[in-house]
Formats: sequence, structure tokens, C-alpha cells
Amino acid sequence: MSVITIINDSNQITTNKPFITLMRQIKGGLFRNSVGAYRHEGDQDKQKEQLEHIPSFLPTGCFRMQSKMLFLTDYSQIVQLDLEDIEPEDMDQIFKTICQDQFTYVCFRDVRGTGLKLFVLITNDNHIQHPDFFEAVKSHYQRRLRIRIPDDGASIHHRCKVSYDPNAYISSNPTPFAYSLDKTPPPNSSWSKSNLPSIKNLIPQTNMRKTIRLSQAIHLIYH
Repeated sequence: MSVITIINDSNQITTNKPFITLMRQIKGGLFRNSVGAYRHEGDQDKQKEQLEHIPSFLPTGCFRMQSKMLFLTDYSQIVQLDLEDIEPEDMDQIFKTICQDQFTYVCFRDVRGTGLKLFVLITNDNHIQHPDFFEAVKSHYQRRLRIRIPDDGASIHHRCKVSYDPNAYISSNPTPFAYSLDKTPPPNSSWSKSNLPSIKNLIPQTNMRKTIRLSQAIHLIYH
């Protein structure tokens, strides 16, 4: 069972718990009040302050704190994808397509309610290869959904805010995503912009590989 770390707004570890337990709490309403208050707050300054007090979790596994830095101790074999600022008219169809995919483990609306958080269980048990598997998973869903997905989840330190979504999808038997490291994913250039739903603030296609390389370099520095 995959166990992950929960952290507070001060970047301090508060607890560790099974990933699936936290996902059920997100669906069941444990964070309903704090997330609901944040979503409906009209004052931007107050909303920012409220967001800081909503816990985050590290889906890649268990971490320990040393010298004010987080170090991975137990890899969860979970990849996170962030689908941000989805147009309202596209949300239902994108969510439906994600839920129909055999590799989807969990999918829920993010803390803002304008995007989706997608989690995939992978066969890789070596956290050093996490960026490579992230890229393969991202390519799979980009082809399936016909959208571009940011590279944020390539880092094992990438965190996610808890949320509230009574319609969250949780697979009881997801298919682990397998990927051979000697296989080259299809190039992003094969997708046509005219076929993609409109999503704001996406990482430019020409910078995707540079972002991945930077994430890998940072990962090597801290490990």
C-alpha cells in the first residue's frame, strides 16, 4: 500500500497516511469546509491566506525532514498530472475520458475547482527514474485527451493541495503504467493546436524538454 506525507503551510511534516485513505477523505468531505470557504471567498488577499492553511501532500511517497529539507524515504510509485484552468465547457468530457482510461488511479477537481488532479500508479520502483515515467505518463494522457499538460509533476518534491470533490474517481483496480526506458515517446510536435481544448497558462511546447532537464538536475542535487 502506497503511503504518502502530509505537510502544512510551514513546510513541516504533519503525518504520513495511505494514499488511498487520503483520496477517500477528499471525496468524503474531510476538507469540505476549508476548501468551500476558499472557493467562495471574494477577497483575493483573504483567499490567498486561506489557501496557505489548506494542507498539501507529496504523492510520490514518504519523506523525512532534515536540515529544513525534505528527503524521500519510501517511493509510492505514483505519478501526478496537473490539468489546470480547464474551460468549464470542457471539464465534464475531459473528466469522463480520464475516468475511462485503464491507467487512471484517482482523479478529482483541484482546490480551486477549475482544474483536475490525476494520479497514475506505475510499475517503476526506482525514484531516480520518476521523471522518465512522468514524461511517458504525460505523453499518454496528452494523446488521449488532446491537451498539453505542464511538467510540474516530474519532480518527486511536487506537492498537491488537498481538495473536496464528492464526484472524485477512485479506481478499485487500476492497471499499473508500464514503460520501457529505451522507448522514445512520440514527439509533442505531432499534435495539432487546432484540436486541443483551450487551457490557460500552459508551459510552451518548445520549453517542455528544458523544463524536464532542469527538474532532473535539481533532483540530482538533492539526492
